[in-house]
Amino acid sequence: MPGTEFKNQIDNLMNIMFGAGVASHATIIEQINYLVFLRSLSKKDDNAMILDSSAEKIFSGELAKYHWGNLLVLNAEVLFTTLEEIFRKLLELATDQTIRLLFRDAHVKIFDKPTLRRLVHEIEKMMSELEKEASLGHTDIFGDMYEYLLSKQAQAGTLGQFRTPRHIIKFIVDIIDPNKGETILDPACGTAGFLVSALEHLKEKYTSDELKKEGRLVMDKLKKEERDFIYQHTFTGFDSDFDMFKFGLMNLYLHKLEHPNIKRQNTLVDTAGDRTKWDIILANPPFAGALDQDSVSEDLRMGTRATEVLFLKYIIDHLSQNGRAGVIVPEGVVFNSTAAHKKVRQMLVEDAGLWCVVSLPSGVFNPYAGVKTSILFLDRQIAKQSDSILFVKIDNDGYDPGAQRREIEGSKLPLALTIIDSYKRNIASSNLPQTNKLETLTENTISIFVPKSRIRNLGDYYLTGERYRKINEHNNQKWPMVKLGDKELFEIESGGTPDSKNANYWNGKINWATLVDLPQSNLVTELHETKRKITEEGLKKSSAKLVPVDSILVSSRATIGRIAINKVESSTNQGFKNIIVKNRDRVEPKYIAYIMTTLVDEMKSFASGGTFAEISKTNFEKLEVPLPPIEVQKQIAAELDGYQKIIDGAKQVVDNWKPKIDIGPGWKIVKLGEVCVPEYGFTDNARGNGEARFIRITDISSTGELISENKKYINLTNEAKKYLLRKRDVLVARTGATFGKTLLFSSDEPSVFASFLIRLKFENEKILPEYYWIFAQSDIYWEQANGLMTGGGQPQFNGGAIKQVEIPLPPLDTQKQIVKKIEAERKLIESTKKIIEIYQQKIKDKINDIWTEK
Repeated sequence: MPGTEFKNQIDNLMNIMFGAGVASHATIIEQINYLVFLRSLSKKDDNAMILDSSAEKIFSGELAKYHWGNLLVLNAEVLFTTLEEIFRKLLELATDQTIRLLFRDAHVKIFDKPTLRRLVHEIEKMMSELEKEASLGHTDIFGDMYEYLLSKQAQAGTLGQFRTPRHIIKFIVDIIDPNKGETILDPACGTAGFLVSALEHLKEKYTSDELKKEGRLVMDKLKKEERDFIYQHTFTGFDSDFDMFKFGLMNLYLHKLEHPNIKRQNTLVDTAGDRTKWDIILANPPFAGALDQDSVSEDLRMGTRATEVLFLKYIIDHLSQNGRAGVIVPEGVVFNSTAAHKKVRQMLVEDAGLWCVVSLPSGVFNPYAGVKTSILFLDRQIAKQSDSILFVKIDNDGYDPGAQRREIEGSKLPLALTIIDSYKRNIASSNLPQTNKLETLTENTISIFVPKSRIRNLGDYYLTGERYRKINEHNNQKWPMVKLGDKELFEIESGGTPDSKNANYWNGKINWATLVDLPQSNLVTELHETKRKITEEGLKKSSAKLVPVDSILVSSRATIGRIAINKVESSTNQGFKNIIVKNRDRVEPKYIAYIMTTLVDEMKSFASGGTFAEISKTNFEKLEVPLPPIEVQKQIAAELDGYQKIIDGAKQVVDNWKPKIDIGPGWKIVKLGEVCVPEYGFTDNARGNGEARFIRITDISSTGELISENKKYINLTNEAKKYLLRKRDVLVARTGATFGKTLLFSSDEPSVFASFLIRLKFENEKILPEYYWIFAQSDIYWEQANGLMTGGGQPQFNGGAIKQVEIPLPPLDTQKQIVKKIEAERKLIESTKKIIEIYQQKIKDKINDIWTEK
């Protein structure tokens, strides 16, 4: 994707239009795309004339005066009327039916004429830069534009109109591997990202290496009729939204698919009686909606309004006998318990050729939606040759899960692609006996093969790999398994919340637990008191239940898997499932609490509900735990408690330690400006690779240390070299919520510091950088920093303020002694942190030992 420059240009275009009174995001998208497409058609004419002077042009005859280049010289008044003429004349005179369709109902909606002229010139500037991106292989310009614009819409995601990230599309297309002569459908095509990616894949596949080196992906390995088939008959797309339909057409048109079979229709409503089948179906259909059942095409009805289920039914019905499909589905499809969800999963496994399920991380569709998704791959040929389904779990797709989706290291997509390709090759190896085909593959941390018989026999056809991975781990366990739904042993109670508006229900004496009472870092929290309390009346008038001492409280909604054992009677809010132990002769509660920490992934795999996913009581009761004799349970719990006490004590030491300077009598107090010169950092756009690391505010921890994750880089221009860091340089954050945090740079990696940081250039004969860093971690420093900060909502701690910080300044020899003492303390703290890690691992190892035979 283009970087910050592209986003800044889009933001600039939007701000120009907002300033002109265009407040609707839909109108902004429409107007920008009309103008960009108009320019692109003109450029298409220009490129065609370079290759063949006799080529047919769009802007010829009466339309010639409307070429984009002519618009750039018009004054604002004439430009407005000329654009209105263009939209009308293209509809009347263009011989290309696609162009006529795209400009149907087109009007200029920017009525401030000077603003319109400015917008045209800004688009010219932006598109010129995007053409440079395209020359480097970045071709899906409209898709990127729509993706970023859509992120600005307040209603983004409510209609399921969020765009599939490019790297996920490419991953799916690479696995499907389209061939010449095959037909390809996207039944919810949007901006046509899947179809464009499939075309690019075919170009790459069928172009000789010599021409690839020249950047000419012309499919010279194919005959003319084979190329014609690709451009004229391969691609089909449907979309019900008129804007999406137009943007998809524009995108394909600019990729030389000038007459794609793109139709404006609702796949779930308008296809009754259509028996057309495709060789390949690629889709990320909308899954936030629910249709009226009477509106659904009779061919697709399954007693549900859920669009994700209906689209899957359409894909199954319209895939050719030997066809292949890659479709993204919300996580609910793989485990929801409705009859329609179960039925469609059964169809996928038994009839549709499901052979691989790839679980994606939760943040893939940020900022539009946090919904968890999976990719289903269908191929009846592969499915016939294997009695298993491959499950792959990707926890890192190369981008962080936040709203900005910044690029990070450690993507598992390449490994997943290798595993899946290897699986396909082994399945297809005709020289291998059926029973040996899977033995040539090694299961690993992100994939697992699950026999279809197991999926079938466990019921409900769940398609979540974590469930089967856990079952595999249980297969060799040495203790009998019991379900939490075993009524002789357990009772499961959900929580509840009294009416917040009724004062009689609150501030009583009954403990009422929420997530606030369960620290995130604790393995198992012992709950002795809650921060909020309710009254007897509040308990009676709500669904909250009072659970006895030594019950296990498990957070089961949104934040799933925090565990506590209550040491006082308490109730909880509705975000908990509470395990009451009914038979203390057979079950030790603390043992169950520790075991529940190993079931967090399984709980999450059962959860449904989108942003606030929750595991239902029914599914919670299906969870199984190993149950050794009660004496063994107590021994295990006691051993783990001992480890936890060591961890808690060590954490107290770590959390309470701060570098401290005891100010001596006679020390001078100087202002920082007297002993150093502040120097502002360098402005550039960080990227995934480059010649030097780019140190930003987010690269400094709250304790003043350099963070090693999520590194970004820049190239070392002559200007950037002025900001190269040297060992012992001191950097201070000058803005943001974490202003004032201070880093002592000690890395060997070439690094440049960014503009929101300040480098302090000390006069070394007066102050040691190490001494200043110690001082900058102290309470004395932070009291001053908070007092000198300006800016309110966006705190500022700029050079002028930093220079006012007062420092106790002993002689250099004393500074050296202080640094030596603090360094010794830091080594002890690091050793203590290591102890925490060792005993945390001991707890994990001990719990894991419970599951498997030693």
